[in-house]
Amino acid sequence: MRIGAGFFILWDLILRLSDFSAHFGPQAVFSVEFARQLEQLPRQVVALTSSSALMSLHTLSGSALWQGLLFALTFVAVTSYAIGYKTRLSAFVSLILIMSMHNRNIMMLYPGDDFSRLVLFFSCFLPVGQVWSIDSQRRVTGRPATDFGFPAFYAAAYILFISWYFSIAGFTKLGSSWKEGLGVYYLISRESWTTGLGGPIVSRLWLLHFLNEVTWYGESLLPILFLLPWRNQLFRTIGIVLYVVMLICFRVFIATYHVSQLGIVLLIGALPAYFWTLVRVAPPAEEVVPRAAATAPTWARRGRAGFFAAMMLLHSWSEWHRVSFLIPGMMTPPFPEPIRKLALFVYASNPWRVYFVETKKLQDGWIVPRGYSSDGKRDLNLATGEPFSLTKPKDFVVASGGFRWWRFYYRVYAYKPGEVRHRMIDQIADYHCRRALQQGLDAVEIILMELPGAPPLQPRPGPVKKVLATRQCLSAGAVAPLGALN
Repeated sequence: MRIGAGFFILWDLILRLSDFSAHFGPQAVFSVEFARQLEQLPRQVVALTSSSALMSLHTLSGSALWQGLLFALTFVAVTSYAIGYKTRLSAFVSLILIMSMHNRNIMMLYPGDDFSRLVLFFSCFLPVGQVWSIDSQRRVTGRPATDFGFPAFYAAAYILFISWYFSIAGFTKLGSSWKEGLGVYYLISRESWTTGLGGPIVSRLWLLHFLNEVTWYGESLLPILFLLPWRNQLFRTIGIVLYVVMLICFRVFIATYHVSQLGIVLLIGALPAYFWTLVRVAPPAEEVVPRAAATAPTWARRGRAGFFAAMMLLHSWSEWHRVSFLIPGMMTPPFPEPIRKLALFVYASNPWRVYFVETKKLQDGWIVPRGYSSDGKRDLNLATGEPFSLTKPKDFVVASGGFRWWRFYYRVYAYKPGEVRHRMIDQIADYHCRRALQQGLDAVEIILMELPGAPPLQPRPGPVKKVLATRQCLSAGAVAPLGALN
């Protein structure tokens, strides 16, 4: 679990590095000043994001030096976590820095980021550095292991939590598309979400109906096997292996990026000793390092266990609070404000609920950030540098500048009208005006080409042009609105 999570989080950091100036630098799409203002608008922000609370070291300064320093520290901390050096400390530092980085621009996030925070949170308590790590080698050479206390308590809470966490993905599939047996169809028919292997099966309705039922029952019922009291290790192994196979199939047909991979990593952490013995990965008995004798619980260990239990209750309460509105007739008391803010800071949302509740409503289409000159001599796509065109691209996400950009534009577009949305649009216009002025252009237009969905075996309507913002660029950092869509 540690090695896999470290690898995919590092991979995500490298991908973010390719857009460092756009996401973090002094000329980022959301300025540091605007990010600080969002921190003062928690109620509005809660409606648009499922990320942790907006507390970020990255908003202390917008300089490239400060942002680069934090990015380098994050890379070092995650690398240390992945190789198992000072594992728990590395996990804690990585968690703080990753949350800070995510909160720099919450509109750029997607569900894989929730999994990243969740696996790092559990790693602060679980013995993830005991094997295949530098820490374990140091103990073999004579350095004593640190007794963190109550390991069975943390492990049991981890298994219980992921059982609840993954089963919610199935139990909240209450949208009409799933009831009609077309949830998978509407997901795969969205060109923004499907892979090259997903397209050919769109016309095979019998297969899509079957996959619809497999997805619902698999997500809902397989986690129950994790908790069976009879022959638990065997049934937990069966349940986890089948769920991992299902996540692999999701990734084959759906562009989930590293969401599926991190979900698999979380499940691997719950595999019992039975599995590792079965695949002959567990060391022979004579090679096992003897455990230190248990000592009486100290107040420090009791305090850590109490803190962990409180965080687990907040995790569970937060998740239930957010999904209960999907269940007809279910009423949930509102959070008291201090607890709500704390819950936002520590909990991770359920990514599959984000993707699959009602697949008819998933966005589909591509984005064209246009920059042009008033004399009509030059007209460019600012994302690709190619001549402006609304022609349907081969890859929607690549044409939009990457998955995070694609998701960013659609989240801003879908956000409720009001002051916060208008200010977001102004920030986007500022960013693209700076880019346009650098190329001798003096106006920008952010265009979303939406592709409406269609029922099975019916022709799909053509794209619909939606304009997020149109601006005349007066000078660097100053724009005049020509019009904006509410």
